[in-house]
Amino acid sequence: MWFYHGKDLILKVIVHGSIYLISWIKGGTNELTLTATPSPRLKKGKHLNPRKRLSLDETRNIKYYRRLGHVGAKKLRNLHKVTKLEQRIIIPNEILLYEVYRISKMKNRMNKTLSPWKANTLALIYVDACSPLPKSLRGNIYFSQIVDN
Repeated sequence: MWFYHGKDLILKVIVHGSIYLISWIKGGTNELTLTATPSPRLKKGKHLNPRKRLSLDETRNIKYYRRLGHVGAKKLRNLHKVTKLEQRIIIPNEILLYEVYRISKMKNRMNKTLSPWKANTLALIYVDACSPLPKSLRGNIYFSQIVDN
């Protein structure tokens, strides 16, 4: 599979069974939204059906969708009303593939009830661990917090 940005080849992918391996990446490439075309070396029927190439507007809209953390279609449609965007963002059909992001997205919610306290001290202990961090003056790169609930 080959990935292009305009007419420039950005990266090549080799398919081994169901695993995609990147075989070549163009140097100096930043985050881009790319379209894929099947590699001519693949046998017919060994790849997914090729999709149409996205226009520049569709590519721009998908970039907004990804950069904003996979927000819902309703919020994305109304984004031009509260920002300095000049054009309305049109939601392409491909965004329906990102349903898993919408479901698994973290939300800022507070629980209405507290978890029940345990009868005995140290009955429920857990450790919050954070790593790797920049090296501290003492050479530590880990941080952990022990919580007794």
